[in-house]
Amino acid sequence: MAGADKVARLFTELSGQIEREDYKKALTTSTRILAIAPGDGDASICKALAHVHLGQVEEALAAAEAAPAAAADDAAFVRAYCLYRLNRLTDASEALSSSDHADVSYQHIAAQVHYRLNEFAESLALYEAIAREDEDGATSELATNMAAALARSGGLSALEHPLLKLSDHPNSYELAYNLAWSHVAAGNWAAAQRMLESARDTCVRSLTEEEFNPGEIANEAAILRVQLGYVLQQQRKTEEALEEYQGVLRQKPSDESVAAVASNNIVSLRGNAELFDSFKRNRQVMAEGLQRKLMPQQRMTFAFNRCVLLLYMRRLADARTAVAALQEEYPDEATPWLLEAALLREEGRPDAECEACLKGFVERRAAVEGDDAARTQARVALAHFAAETGRPGEAADLLRNIDGVGTSLGGAATAVALYRQAG
Repeated sequence: MAGADKVARLFTELSGQIEREDYKKALTTSTRILAIAPGDGDASICKALAHVHLGQVEEALAAAEAAPAAAADDAAFVRAYCLYRLNRLTDASEALSSSDHADVSYQHIAAQVHYRLNEFAESLALYEAIAREDEDGATSELATNMAAALARSGGLSALEHPLLKLSDHPNSYELAYNLAWSHVAAGNWAAAQRMLESARDTCVRSLTEEEFNPGEIANEAAILRVQLGYVLQQQRKTEEALEEYQGVLRQKPSDESVAAVASNNIVSLRGNAELFDSFKRNRQVMAEGLQRKLMPQQRMTFAFNRCVLLLYMRRLADARTAVAALQEEYPDEATPWLLEAALLREEGRPDAECEACLKGFVERRAAVEGDDAARTQARVALAHFAAETGRPGEAADLLRNIDGVGTSLGGAATAVALYRQAG
């Protein structure tokens, strides 16, 4: 049989295999086509997608990268998806920018990449564009993702968005979970607790009705329970929060990142108690393989807790190494510099040196335009440090001059109390 005829026959087989979702055979057939016609772009993309459907993401990435120039646009999109799945987010963003795709699939991947890079406003804009183009409005999945981006973008509350009505998706515990984030962002802990408890109960009920087994239900409910534990923790309901975290860990959820957050929150909850167990938990969540699955904010929080534990344990040389690594990775965040100031105090260094550390960060951030939460955090820490070292009048001046803090009711009351203390 001539090569062209054989390739045509194999493509007919491949089409049927993909239609039947028989991806193992589709992988074999696309590989056979490439053995005859190595430069065939369609076969290259089919091979990559078959790997994707089989959960073989590394192999799919390799296949996409080996695709010929004729399939460069489709290959760039598949490559971006694989990089997203592998949590190589910066590479995924670059791959998307090199693709001419502009369909809904592209927008969904781009929105997810922006979200995981903490670029929430960009993520939200893409989700809203998808919703506007859909005549039937936002699906349950789209509404869930949009609510997540909106809750973290700092804009309009997800609870007020016209496309995000929980009544339109009464069985979507995922949407309820993300809407609860709007209550969390507003500090409305009681309302967040009620919504998360409702989401947990809806999850268990709906999956039981769909005849999922108990292990599958526990896996799905795990993230809801961990978030509920966090909300309980913020309300100082320590025992209830601990029960949620430990209950999730006892179930051994399949999602390692959920278990890691539960362990990390237990470390945070305990403070300087049970340090050995807390350090063991933190070492587990800092494992390199797991770190790649976490969002940037989660990685920073875990690293922050490691530094705090080292300080509690008086392992100051290790703490200095950990703080330096944190400063290198997150130079624009206040947290590493607050940790360095705390470390300097633990080392018995002069107060002026501790203060200079914080002032240096504030000065470096002075050129940043607009609202700079990191700079504000460091300036509040400076005011606290001044009060703690017997300078209440200076502390009050520092607080009064911080935009959004000095004019707030709590900030003004604190400043008045400090001025009275200063006489």
